[in-house]
Amino acid sequence: LLLAEHYSWVLESAGIEVQIIESPDEAVSDLLSFKPDLLLLDMHMPEYSGSEVSGVIRQYDQLSSLHITFLSAEHDIQQQLQALSFGADDFITKPISNQNLVSAVKLRLARNRDIKSLIERDSLTGLVRHGAIKDTVYSEFEKMKRSGEHFCVAMVDLDHFKNVNDTHGHAVGDIVISTIATLLQKRLRRSDRAGRYGGEEFLVVLPDCSAANAKRLLESLLNAFKNIQFSGPESQFTCTFSAGLVCSAGGFADSDTLIEAADQALYQAKHNGRNQVVILEDM
Repeated sequence: LLLAEHYSWVLESAGIEVQIIESPDEAVSDLLSFKPDLLLLDMHMPEYSGSEVSGVIRQYDQLSSLHITFLSAEHDIQQQLQALSFGADDFITKPISNQNLVSAVKLRLARNRDIKSLIERDSLTGLVRHGAIKDTVYSEFEKMKRSGEHFCVAMVDLDHFKNVNDTHGHAVGDIVISTIATLLQKRLRRSDRAGRYGGEEFLVVLPDCSAANAKRLLESLLNAFKNIQFSGPESQFTCTFSAGLVCSAGGFADSDTLIEAADQALYQAKHNGRNQVVILEDM
C-alpha cells in the first residue's frame, strides 16, 4: 500500500487523476464507478494474483476497453506472457524511476484514448455510441447510490424521420442527424453527456439536475431545433423531436430500468402528438 501511495503521489504530481483500489474484492465496483483509462495492477498480491483479478475484470462488458498494465517485479518472461493471457494489455517491470513511470503511463493513456475514441465515437455525429452512453448511465447510477446525488436521463428521437429520408434522401437525413448532435454538444452543460443510441435516437445524461430543470433544458433545445431550416433537393423543411425524461429519484432498481422508463416516457411523447418533452411522472 505504501508503494501504491507513492506511485499515486508521483502520477498526481504529473497531473494524472489517480484512485487506489485497496481491496481486490472491491476492484470491479471501484472501476465501474471511477471509469479510469488505465489500470496498473501488480502480479503478486496477498489475497489474489494479478492474473485472477485481470480475468475477472475482463468478464464485464463495461470494462472491455479498459487498458490493464501489469506493474510488477516479475522478470520471468514466461510468467509475464502467462499473466498477459488473462486479458492484460501490457507489462512494466519494477523498480522504475518516477520519471519513467510518468512517461510510461502518459504514453499508454494517450494510446488508449485514441483507440477508445475510434471504438466509441459515432463517425457521423461525433457522439459516443450506444454502449458507451449506456455505460455513462451505469456510472451515474453507481455514483448516485454512493453520494445520493440524483441525475436525469432523456431519450430523444427525431419525429417522422423516415419521411425525411424518403422525401429528401439519406444524405439530407444525415445532415439532420448531425445538426441535432451538434446542437446537443453546444447547448448541454460540460458535465452532461449525449450519445447516439440508435439511428435517429439519442440518449442524454444530465448529472446533478432536477427533472424540472432538465425539462426546461430539453424544451429550449427543441425550440432551437424546430426553427432550423433544412434544404432538400426540391424544398426547405423543418424537423422536431420528441423526448422522454426520467429522474433517478424515482426509486429505480438499476440503470437499465431507468433507461426503459425514459423510453416509456418517449413513447408517451410520441403518442401525445410528438414535438414535446414528457417527464415520466407526468404520465
